[in-house]
Amino acid sequence: MRSAPPLLHRVIGFLLLFLIVFNTSAKAQGELTVFAAASLTNAISEIAKIYTETTNIPVQLSFASSSTLARQIEAGAPADVFLSANPQWMDYLEKRGLVQPGSRVNVIGNRLALIGKPGATNQTSAGTVTKKLFLSHWDDSKWMAIGDPDHVPAGIYGKEALQSLNIWQESRRQLALTDNVRGALVLVERGEANLAVVYQSDAQILPPEFLIGLFDERDHSEILYPFAITKGGQSDHATSFLSVLQSPKGREILDRAGFTVPESNR
Repeated sequence: MRSAPPLLHRVIGFLLLFLIVFNTSAKAQGELTVFAAASLTNAISEIAKIYTETTNIPVQLSFASSSTLARQIEAGAPADVFLSANPQWMDYLEKRGLVQPGSRVNVIGNRLALIGKPGATNQTSAGTVTKKLFLSHWDDSKWMAIGDPDHVPAGIYGKEALQSLNIWQESRRQLALTDNVRGALVLVERGEANLAVVYQSDAQILPPEFLIGLFDERDHSEILYPFAITKGGQSDHATSFLSVLQSPKGREILDRAGFTVPESNR
């Protein structure tokens, strides 16, 4: 087989060099990739828009359960920032050296909520979720949606809360397990589940009549959202994005979305 002419070799080499330089330049100019827990979808989308308008740096957002995102980062996904819905999955990446040392910060917390389809659960006024309140809405012939407690943070906290109230065993036979907390919310919204355990920030997306009550914070581990810059992530842009998250405007958006201030920051 005849080899390609020298001129063609030079052209191909130039094109490859151009593509490498172009991609590197585009990344250097500010393409920021943020992996965020599904419960952060609305708030982070709004903050990312403000960040781009202010800095002219485009932000690529990827939302899923914290476990899914952590495993994607472990597999080499090009994330610059990881916004986790619980410490466990941030610990997972830190132990593997996939988080930049010193970049981790607990920015927000959350509350755990019980929601149900209006009319189907006969809500009165929302209150603290007790065993009595839960059982007054529970129908063992229907489903309760919850994030899979084997890996979804909202499901992990939800299982702890239901165990504290001594209702985990009787409810676990009718659980519809979801891959993330937003999936649980959607099942109730569509009427495919009678109840769901979600975050307060998720419950706020629905009309107020969906809310049955909030779980007592003493019934489960503290809900913390650790944020960090990933190993190999663009430190300058990632740092500035985290700064916007913690700015008064970012805090206002997060507060409005139903997130709380961690106990350690109060």
